[in-house]
Amino acid sequence: LPHSGDVLWSQTIAITALPVSASESERRFYRAYPLASADGVVVCPTPAGLLVAVDALTGALLWAQPCDDVETRQERLRGMQSIGPRPDISNAAIVNLPLIVGSRVAYLPPQSMRLQCFDLQTGDRLWQAHREEQDSSSEQVATATDDIVLVVGRRCRALRLDTGAEAWSVRFDSWPCGRGVRVGSQFLVPLTRGAISQLDLTTGRQVGLIEHRENFRGQVTD
Repeated sequence: LPHSGDVLWSQTIAITALPVSASESERRFYRAYPLASADGVVVCPTPAGLLVAVDALTGALLWAQPCDDVETRQERLRGMQSIGPRPDISNAAIVNLPLIVGSRVAYLPPQSMRLQCFDLQTGDRLWQAHREEQDSSSEQVATATDDIVLVVGRRCRALRLDTGAEAWSVRFDSWPCGRGVRVGSQFLVPLTRGAISQLDLTTGRQVGLIEHRENFRGQVTD
């Protein structure tokens, strides 16, 4: 409770099959797994490769879905991964939280090569889309509209929320850095070369570019 700190409920969401090694403990320390919540459902990513949903009011387990790749799960079943967990694909500095849009949950797990979309209430997997091979460690799910999910990497992609098909894409002339921000129907992407690209979320067209001028230190200007 907010006024007392009393625990109202607790729920186990994952159990590891192997003891946590020293190297694994270090990896978990610097990898963030933030929650997402909407419509009375709390969606919980885990370092065990599961995406779990619980009822926000009662803590009841609603559903759980494995989010690592199918071939990885088959190897685990055959006992081929007893020496330890699969290493993360994405950079630990890039946090991909579950993104809830209406009745759908888009999630790019750090252990998987696939962006995955689930039904918020049932946990049914609706579609999957592959990471970009060359940008796999830097990709992040940045924002979403009622129609698309925006995946930002060296090649910025808009995937249709209903099917996962690519709606548009644009390739930047340098790497994105940090996290961008949505402003209405546009998205601002900071780039390593010191510029901010301004994209139209409907068409993918670059409608503006904010360049950094060295003679005006600490300022950006058109």
